[in-house]
Amino acid sequence: MPDIQEQKQQIRRQALQLRNSLDTETYLAGSLKIEQRLLELDEVKSAKVVHIYSAMENRFEVRTAGLIQHFLDTGKTVVVPVMEFGTGRTLKHTKVGPDTKWHTNKWGVKEPEKGEEVDPAEIDLVILPVVAADEKRNRIGYGKGYYDTFLEETDAFRAGLVFEINIVKSVPAETHDKVLDVLITEKRIIGR
Repeated sequence: MPDIQEQKQQIRRQALQLRNSLDTETYLAGSLKIEQRLLELDEVKSAKVVHIYSAMENRFEVRTAGLIQHFLDTGKTVVVPVMEFGTGRTLKHTKVGPDTKWHTNKWGVKEPEKGEEVDPAEIDLVILPVVAADEKRNRIGYGKGYYDTFLEETDAFRAGLVFEINIVKSVPAETHDKVLDVLITEKRIIGR
């Protein structure tokens, strides 16, 4: 039997293939439904400081541009991750606003060029990208460990955004893996 890392890699590969097979219309409609479901949650409505990923739309990650704009429009403090390459698996948590200038990092992720750094302890809500997950709310990301490291630093409510096609029977979990509070798909909220 393959070890946990090999099992995760296989699930990740299959999930990315499925996600990349979505047509644009299905991708956009699914992202919009996920966004609407997320905004229904009391934890999202009450959050003051929101950490949210900047979606790689060219890789069909669930879109977040509309969510970022909604949170800014409703007066929330919006924080996006900036990867600290060469420092291990760490993220800098950078505040963004309507005038933020963005650039694309070496992995194709849009990040703010500069901005005020926010302490993870101040964050109320973390919205994470998910490659695959199971109904127990175990998640597989891209395998670099950035979010595992970050989630050790915060007790914020954790919501993962994922398309229903990437919900699998079981994700092998390790001790450092963090279970999410909810998973939001275009069809349901898992964990409610």
